Amino acid sequence: MELIIENVFDIADDYSRVALELRESDSKIGIFSHEVIMLVCYFQKLTEVVPEYTRSCERGLDEECCPMWSLPNYIAIHSNKTDCSSVKVILYQD
Repeated sequence: MELIIENVFDIADDYSRVALELRESDSKIGIFSHEVIMLVCYFQKLTEVVPEYTRSCERGLDEECCPMWSLPNYIAIHSNKTDCSSVKVILYQD
């Protein structure tokens, strides 16, 4: 799996975007694997403490930065978790 980061902050009028490009290589790890989701979550946590991010993030009523719109956060929300680092692998058996 190759993680390519280009133009991490693209600052526009009143918001910022962070875009990651994930390329599937010859690895047997899929881009939606737990390992990759956790790597993206980790990168997201690193990004959240960058001063440029904290100055330009979308804020809620409590003036705190809102959670990022990300696949790890989406999975966390639908798993009834508050943080993407809390997402666990669940194996189902028939």
